[in-house]
Parts: sequence; structure tokens; C-alpha cells
Amino acid sequence: VGVRPGSEKVFIRKDWQDRVFRLKGKFPNYSSREVRQTLHDGMLHVQVLPEPVAEYILKMGLYRDDGQ
Repeated sequence: VGVRPGSEKVFIRKDWQDRVFRLKGKFPNYSSREVRQTLHDGMLHVQVLPEPVAEYILKMGLYRDDGQ
């Protein structure tokens, strides 16, 4: 789990706590939901995603809404 700026507490389900790690570092102030919605809407912001990740998403057709 990467914690965004201003989010000190992260809720982790009790049955997941032994499988989740809190990452140290600076993270952008974007939620995964915002990133997925942006991709679903057909926009891809490289400043939000590392280039290899963006390329993989495009190549694999992830987050498309065309029934495939």
C-alpha cells in the first residue's frame, strides 16, 4: 500500500493484514479509482503512470469498455 499525501491512516481488512505491506516513499495524490476512471474514459496521463505501465495497459486493452 502506498499512502497518498494527507492520508495517514489506511484501512486494511483484518484477514489481509499479514499479506499487505506499507510502502515508504513519496506517492502522487491520485487514487487508483481516479486512474482507472481516467483510463476507462479513454484518457491516458503519462504523468500519472510510469510509461511502461501505460504501454502495458494500452497493449493489453485494460480498462476498455467495448465488451472485450
